[in-house]
Amino acid sequence: MRIEFGPDFAPTWAGTPPGISPQDLTIWRAWQPIAAKRYLKFNFNVRLIRPGVLPAHVEPEFRAMWEANTAKRIDVLGWAADHIDIIELRDNAGLSALGQLAGYATFLNREMQDRAPFRMVLVTNRPDADVSDTATTMGIAV
Repeated sequence: MRIEFGPDFAPTWAGTPPGISPQDLTIWRAWQPIAAKRYLKFNFNVRLIRPGVLPAHVEPEFRAMWEANTAKRIDVLGWAADHIDIIELRDNAGLSALGQLAGYATFLNREMQDRAPFRMVLVTNRPDADVSDTATTMGIAV
């Protein structure tokens, strides 16, 4: 799996993060002052790309489109001194947000074993009633 982190952003950066939906942007703006105190840097719209088995004759631009369409996408990575947080921003979060975080953590733990430990964080404005209990069981901070 290939990981495309994109540019690093300072914790106090106040611009519009790349690849964030309008709903997620509202959540990010509300949480960013808190997050700025916790992290050394951020990466937004981090892509996890699994190389596909495409025929050799496939042109590079079509291969790039295939990768773009099949990549997994992490909303935010927050880099602290002793760990890295996988951060999912979600309006009205349900159980699917927890599954996404678990999947991303699996991929990153496999591909980046030499890095600081990963933690999972769900940032939401309205968690589903079952999210908090399940998140606690899964070790996900809400």
